[in-house]
Amino acid sequence: MIVIPFLLVWAITAAGFEFGFMEKAWYAVTPGTEQHLPDAVSAEAPKGTPDVSIERAVATAQTLHPSLRMVAVTVPTKDDATSSYYMYFQNGYDPYAETDYPGDLGVSVDRHTGKAHDFYGAADQSRAQDLWDNFSYPVHAGYIVGGWWRLVWLVFALSPLLLAVTGVSTWLVRWSSRRRRRAAVRAGELAPVMPLALAEELREDPEKDPELAR
Repeated sequence: MIVIPFLLVWAITAAGFEFGFMEKAWYAVTPGTEQHLPDAVSAEAPKGTPDVSIERAVATAQTLHPSLRMVAVTVPTKDDATSSYYMYFQNGYDPYAETDYPGDLGVSVDRHTGKAHDFYGAADQSRAQDLWDNFSYPVHAGYIVGGWWRLVWLVFALSPLLLAVTGVSTWLVRWSSRRRRRAAVRAGELAPVMPLALAEELREDPEKDPELAR
C-alpha cells in the first residue's frame, strides 16, 4: 500500500516518455494548456560567418530574465551551423537542481545574430505544463531529491521484485502444505478437512447427511 503511489507515478511518467497519448490525456484532465515555444536553432548564415561571443550571448540572455539566476551555459556545436547557445535559468524551485544539468528555463541565443528567445520552460506557462515538462523526469528518476533520499526511490523501485519473490515463496509453501495434506489423507493418516460452509449446513441440519454429520 505504501509503494502504490510511487508505482503509479512511475507508470504514468514512464508511459509519457514513450506514448504521446499520455501527454494529451494529461492536458485533457488538468487545467491549463500547453504553450509551444520556438525551436532552439540558429538561422542559416553564409559559411564562415563568425559566432557572437559567449559574453554577448550571456548578456543577451540575461536581458530576457534579469531577475533570474543563470546556472548553465552550453556553447554551439562546431559542425552544426544551426546550433545555438543554450542558457539555463532557475525559475523558482528547480527540480533539476540536484542533477548535472540544473535549470528549468532555457533561453536560446542565435550564434550568428545574437537574438535570444525562450525555448524551454517559459516563465508564464501553465502549472500543468510545468509539472509535465519539468517534474515528470526528475520525479521518475529520483533527481528531485538528493543524497541519501534517493535510496527511498531505489527501495520502492525494487518492491515489485520483492513482492514477486515473497509471493512465489508463499505459493510454494501453501502448495507444499496442500500436497502433504492430500498425501496424508490418501494414506489414511489424516481425515479430510470439511469445508466450513458444508460443516455449517450439517450442524444446522444433521439429517441432510447423517453419516457425514457423524
